[in-house]
Amino acid sequence: GQETLWSLKNESARFYVTQPAEALRVAQAAMRLSLLLNTPAPGRWTLANALVFLERYAEAATLYSQARAEFLAQGRTLDAARMAVGHVFVLAYTGQTAQALELAAASEPLLEASAQVNPEDQARLGNLLLNLGVALDLS
Repeated sequence: GQETLWSLKNESARFYVTQPAEALRVAQAAMRLSLLLNTPAPGRWTLANALVFLERYAEAATLYSQARAEFLAQGRTLDAARMAVGHVFVLAYTGQTAQALELAAASEPLLEASAQVNPEDQARLGNLLLNLGVALDLS
């Protein structure tokens, strides 16, 4: 169940840049599985990430917002912070600078703490700061 879902998320990520349509296909499978498992947030996150690489920002923003609310309702603040990396980019890119800055500010401390022990979160923190720079540059 859940392990397969996270595997699909990682599989989708392999195709973001080179084959975005394939990334979307895998992400749609993840979304279906997450709905079957009654845990839609990881599926929404996966699908939103794939949509970003197809420049479907409005759809991605909606999915990120829904997934964030679900993660927070479940007390999964670190997952919400991890997902914020892509969400901040979409908000910045669509001119929602204030929201992008607010989300980055809320997520940075959580990623910073986790980055001390998790190299993946160290990379996420770097990407969050990069996307924060995009937000400031576009404002």
